[in-house]
Amino acid sequence: MRTIGLAAICSASLAFAAVGCGGSEKNSPTKQEFVSQANSICQKAGHKLEAAGQSFFTGGGAQKTEGDFVNQKVAPIFQHDLLDPIEALGAPKGDEDKVSAILDAGHQAIVKLKAHPLLIKAPPGSAKDPFRDLGRLATAYGLRCA
Repeated sequence: MRTIGLAAICSASLAFAAVGCGGSEKNSPTKQEFVSQANSICQKAGHKLEAAGQSFFTGGGAQKTEGDFVNQKVAPIFQHDLLDPIEALGAPKGDEDKVSAILDAGHQAIVKLKAHPLLIKAPPGSAKDPFRDLGRLATAYGLRCA
């Protein structure tokens, strides 16, 4: 089996736990509710990313590349299983700017990763890690994906 930087994927899923925006003021979660729900969503998406990483390069068929993995698995899982559900939570009142910055960093990370799929192998937190800024912002906000 081929190793594709599962640590980077898990790190990225941690970072994406911070994504969320919008929502009306009366329905906005508290920060504690947001963090709890986002961490739960992140954990589920993280498991899905790990499973995708474990199985993508096994089996027969055509030679698969990091680009295939990023475009067929990582980006869609981030979008549909992580980004969309957490975005639907809405940002806690007063934290809209912080959450918006995290969301922007998440979108930028995915764009960068799609443009340079080999960055999936970058050590988490390294200068080449496309999710480094996202992780820094998420951690500063108090999110943990365990």
